[in-house]
Amino acid sequence: MALVAAIVVGLTVLDGAARWLVIACGALVEVGEATAMIRYSRRRRPAVGSEALVGRQAVVAVDCDPAGQVRIDGELWSARCARGCRAGERVTVVAVDGLTLTVEPASTP
Repeated sequence: MALVAAIVVGLTVLDGAARWLVIACGALVEVGEATAMIRYSRRRRPAVGSEALVGRQAVVAVDCDPAGQVRIDGELWSARCARGCRAGERVTVVAVDGLTLTVEPASTP
């Protein structure tokens, strides 16, 4: 947007070297904004796929003794828990094996 504004101002209001200086400054601002946005968007780790579930909290929907189901963000996932968990308990996802999550009871802060 800065480049468009600089071009309009440069071509309609200014003459000579000032025209090209304003347009160059507008282009420089655009490049700076684009670089900043690209760097900002790459800061976060991807939040898609089953691997993104590791470390997240879930609620046991069907008793895991050792196999059951957990609910994360409204989705039911098959789960395995070595210690056994009852429905309604909070668990933490520690690993993903295909479409089955390995969970353990969540530590209470």
